[in-house]
Amino acid sequence: PGGDMEKTLKTVSGYSKQQLSLVCLSQGDMKRYELVWAVAGEQGDEVARAAILDDGKFHYVLTLQTPADRVADLQQTWNELMSTFSLDTVP
Repeated sequence: PGGDMEKTLKTVSGYSKQQLSLVCLSQGDMKRYELVWAVAGEQGDEVARAAILDDGKFHYVLTLQTPADRVADLQQTWNELMSTFSLDTVP
């Protein structure tokens, strides 16, 4: 459910809103938040990226995560995936 962005951010990334740099954009009638963070994993460092769509009722989340040494190779793919993340509304 939407309404508590702090809770959504903590669930998705493990970090609080104050610990992250959020980019907030308008996407139609919704707000879109994008963020990137690093994770120290058992198999080594990882990088994650997320987009959160907020329609006022729900938060819709797309997350991507990969080993840090693969980020450069996957950047174009991640950009393509993020650019297609949207909601189609039915009248």
